[in-house]
Amino acid sequence: TEYVKTRRRARDHAFAELVRETYENTCAVCGSERESPSGAPEVEAAHIYPKSEGGSDDIRNGVALCKFHHWAFDSGWLSFTDDFEILVAEAPDKNGYHELKQLEGRLLRLPENEDAHPHLMFLEQHRRLHGFTQ
Repeated sequence: TEYVKTRRRARDHAFAELVRETYENTCAVCGSERESPSGAPEVEAAHIYPKSEGGSDDIRNGVALCKFHHWAFDSGWLSFTDDFEILVAEAPDKNGYHELKQLEGRLLRLPENEDAHPHLMFLEQHRRLHGFTQ
């Protein structure tokens, strides 16, 4: 048996819980509220400006996304404008483009508490990281 040591960033469980609770376990992109048979929510807390880039666990740097839209957001398929509209990367030759393109221009489903809405600074950084221009 061989053992290896790995290093990874500690994740703040409280951040994830707060984001999911604030968004009522609902994906901000598609509105899904899926649960496992045991009742665990499928929605995840996504960092807008990634932890790997120095992003914080501030609620305004978080958005609740289903697993598919979390992947799309983290991989650069999706981003959001300062007016909370969905942007889609221009990659018509890639599988999945036409499905995601249908989301473009739709508004995010945001919590009632405006203090928990995504901060413009984090949105701007996400767009910069993934090459979106407005």
